[in-house]
Amino acid sequence: MSLQTLARYFTSGRVQKLPILDHYSNGSSSYASDFLARLSSDDGLDLSKLKASDLNRFDQFHVGGFASTSKVISKLRLDPTITDSVILDVGSGLGGPARQLASARPDVRVVGVDLFEPYVELSNVFNSSLLGDNLPQFVHADCQELSIHFPPSTFHGAYMIYVGFNVQSLETLVEQLGVVCKRKARVSVFDVVAGPETEKEFTFPLPFASDESSCHMLDEESYAKAWTSKGSFQCVEEVDETAFAISALDKAVKASRKEGADIGLGRVMGDTFEEKIVNLREQFKDGRMKCILNVYVKI
Repeated sequence: MSLQTLARYFTSGRVQKLPILDHYSNGSSSYASDFLARLSSDDGLDLSKLKASDLNRFDQFHVGGFASTSKVISKLRLDPTITDSVILDVGSGLGGPARQLASARPDVRVVGVDLFEPYVELSNVFNSSLLGDNLPQFVHADCQELSIHFPPSTFHGAYMIYVGFNVQSLETLVEQLGVVCKRKARVSVFDVVAGPETEKEFTFPLPFASDESSCHMLDEESYAKAWTSKGSFQCVEEVDETAFAISALDKAVKASRKEGADIGLGRVMGDTFEEKIVNLREQFKDGRMKCILNVYVKI
């Protein structure tokens, strides 16, 4: 199925106004245009001639960035004999992981969906400036309503990077993935769950939530149950990536404090960027949160 054919299923009218959207907007009512204006005026970038290296500074704003995405992609185990695979990026943000996959595997088509419309707008603006025949397609959509946007058994695989804690009902998302993914599709998930330390409350702000109203984080047992309780998916691999996440955040904090530091990620997360990543790091360290890389297979 071509992306042009898929496009007729795309609709954004049902996306709701949720607290999490206020978090990602950083208080701006014109986030996309403001973001582009800063890239042009503050960073001196020609928006009509952007390069992948320009975008790499900010388009992968999960812990570990490019390296984490490489891990996620490797877990998909894409079959090289299938030359028309379509992969779904659930919560595609500014499109970095989707472009990374599309660049690494020109035979794979990638479709990204995100609830925050400015991210989708920016992802498509960046695509229009880049050269290439296999750029991903980005769609404004609620990942809890995937079957509205895509026909059954569309995707050969999917991945989700730092998204679960923003989803009101992970069970609904998993159920929807069960509809739009083909049988035996692998879903690679890099995410954060509540850790074993339950005495302390979460500290905000975080990169993915300003306060409790925009955070729907599950503990590890509830997270696993959401994926497997309906019988559509089975877990085939679980990896604890907390030590990796702490190391990556240590480096990010250290880099942010250097004189003349690149503020690319600050463009995305706003003025409280350092506070957010420090809070996340400390909660990984004290056990309030845990970073996981899990793989599920559609039964």
